[in-house]
Amino acid sequence: MDSHDGHWKPASPEYSKSDFDVPWMLIHFWATWNLIDRKMDETLLQLGLPESIVVRSCDIDSQPELAIKSRVGNIPALALFYHGNRVETLIGLHDPEYILNWLDRHIQQNEAFEAKKGNE
Repeated sequence: MDSHDGHWKPASPEYSKSDFDVPWMLIHFWATWNLIDRKMDETLLQLGLPESIVVRSCDIDSQPELAIKSRVGNIPALALFYHGNRVETLIGLHDPEYILNWLDRHIQQNEAFEAKKGNE
């Protein structure tokens, strides 16, 4: 669809509650009226994320409860979840390298924690 009409949606599928059955999920919070969200969508497409990270989108106007739960105060926003628990929310538009470093940092921290927990 034309990126300037009122029916724009991100390339990633819309979030549903069953999506939390995966270990890692990244949710892009957006709204049709926010033009910056289109740029965030382009950035996400450039990332080339591994299949182990499921990417979903959430229109804050149609699912405000998830935005509140994810501590989204402004958009665009990305929320990273691990087994359904929010790890962190990144607010604003960032370049692809920053987002990848942000994701890597949290995934590595989690892997180190899980390894330590497994050795106890």
